[in-house]
Amino acid sequence: MIAELPADSFERLRPLLPQPCIHLAVESILVGATPARVFVDQAEQPRSALAWSKNHFFLAGDPVNPGFNQDLNTLFTETIYPQRQADGGVMLELFPLTGGDSSEVTAQAMSILAGKDPLPDRREVYRFEAFKQDWRAMLPREMALVLVTQALIDQKNLTHMDDLTEELVSEHPSVASFLEKSFGVALIDGLTPIESTTLAGWCLSEYNLPGRCEVGIETMDGYRKRGLGTLLGSALVAEAQSRGIHQVSWHCFAWNTASSATARKIGFTQTANYPIYFAWYHPASNLAVHGNIYLSLGQYPASLEWFEKSLALLDAPAWVDWGAGCACARLNDLSSAISHLEQAIAKGFTHKALFQNSPHLDGLRGAPAWDALMEKLT
Repeated sequence: MIAELPADSFERLRPLLPQPCIHLAVESILVGATPARVFVDQAEQPRSALAWSKNHFFLAGDPVNPGFNQDLNTLFTETIYPQRQADGGVMLELFPLTGGDSSEVTAQAMSILAGKDPLPDRREVYRFEAFKQDWRAMLPREMALVLVTQALIDQKNLTHMDDLTEELVSEHPSVASFLEKSFGVALIDGLTPIESTTLAGWCLSEYNLPGRCEVGIETMDGYRKRGLGTLLGSALVAEAQSRGIHQVSWHCFAWNTASSATARKIGFTQTANYPIYFAWYHPASNLAVHGNIYLSLGQYPASLEWFEKSLALLDAPAWVDWGAGCACARLNDLSSAISHLEQAIAKGFTHKALFQNSPHLDGLRGAPAWDALMEKLT
């Protein structure tokens, strides 16, 4: 049986963590700065542990612990999934902390998430060393670089303010908690008139501990590939240094070359990488994500198989029919492709530009049924 530790006993996990621990979130949990629940195989001298903070789950200790792993599978099935689904959670992220890609680590993750069809991935860690350029000279004349404050948040006329507010509470229980414990910078585009101003992006500190923090960054559509991420990240690091924080870390997916390139331009250097496992709480969406991945890889039979598994659950969202239609079109099953696309439209998937521009549907254009399909989108 698993045991849940009280908050004043979280330090019992520390002997189970690799040193140094590259996840500042875990350090923040241990000192009580980040709300979490911690489960262990035995309360007094735990051998294995799971720390749960919102959608983040951190595994520590011995991965070869079958009884504990099975109990965690039950915890996910009977407690975590229902709670997060009720709370509007989208997906979970499982982080094994033992490091490497050992078969034991993989087996543990798959055992805990058995029946959940998780997706494996990898992330990289970067640490700031020194600025590589005068980032202040990068600020466009029509933009303003500001701190994230209550006064900024109160400007409800700013486009994308809801997106920023959502980000502020992604790692904090409230906006007030973020403003108390963290800090951030934002770019405002369009200084006048005030009605046309928009948030072009922001960079926020995460898991603030004495002398340390991590970076969370977002540049909005229409503002990317203009160097604004480098500007925002640099400004965040400078603000951190002004607050006595000199260890700033940057985490990104290994495939996200744009993010890693931005980190390097700012002055970060890669220090580590680690595995991560994903699963969407909504089963049909989770299955369909597999389909999307195989579709992007050009593995169309496998893609269609995953989309069909999703559609068999009956509550699949409209974009699953769209994906299945794309896979069928790639496989030259034009009648099935049209049928799936019609179903997508019937469910509300009416993104005409996608129908017109997706290369997956090139084989359909010019077919007799194509014009009729397009008429449904007008």
